[in-house]
This record gives sequence, C-alpha cells and structure tokens, in this order.
Amino acid sequence: MEIDLEQTAKQLVSLAREDDLSPPDHQRAKALMRELRKMAMTNAQISELTEGRWAETTIKEYTRGVTVMDSQRWQGTTALFGEMVSKGLTTEDVKETIAVRDNLSDCLLPLLDPLFYPGLLVSQPTLSCF
Repeated sequence: MEIDLEQTAKQLVSLAREDDLSPPDHQRAKALMRELRKMAMTNAQISELTEGRWAETTIKEYTRGVTVMDSQRWQGTTALFGEMVSKGLTTEDVKETIAVRDNLSDCLLPLLDPLFYPGLLVSQPTLSCF
C-alpha cells in the first residue's frame, strides 16, 4: 500500500491543531510522524510542519529506529520548492495565491451554482466580495 505524503502531512497538521489529543489520536500522530520520517522528512521538518506542537527532540524519540524507505516523494517536494525559488517566488507569494484562489472560489461559487442548479435560484446573487 502506497502512503501519500500530502495526506499524511495533512492528517498530522490536523492533529497538531487540536488542543488535547486522546490516547488513540496521540498514537496516530506518532505513527504519522514515523511515516513522514520514512519518506525522508527530517525531525526538524516534521516539527516545523506541526508548527512546533512537538519539539524536534520529541519527534526524534518517536521516530527512533525508523529507516528512510522512500526518499523520492520528499525529494519531489523539495525539487518543487527549488523550482519555486528559481522562478523568484516566495512562500509568501504562494500563501497570497492560495488566499486569492480561496476568495475567488467563495465569490464565484454563488454565481456558478445557478448554472448547475437553475431551480434553486431564488434571487440574483450579489458580488459582495469585490
């Protein structure tokens, strides 16, 4: 079974945002950290991913004995980051692009819905976000 880097990271970030983890959720977080380590993420990178919820030393304890099995997925991610930097983009540019995309999605969805569900149109949609 192939494990998806993005989904593993998303699940760990989601758990990291919770205030109190139940014992099963804590075990799940540890397992996700081990999976990310198998994919060649460093303990420092995993800690950064969780916005410091778990310290690098804690992650090192949780991932002790884990052997990197598939560095290709992580190398692909770092290659994408390298391409982004070579094109003069910053992570702030990416964040702004995501924010614009989300805003456009929120604004355009009410306008597009009547095209797919014409029977639901009760009143004219407004462009309150522009």
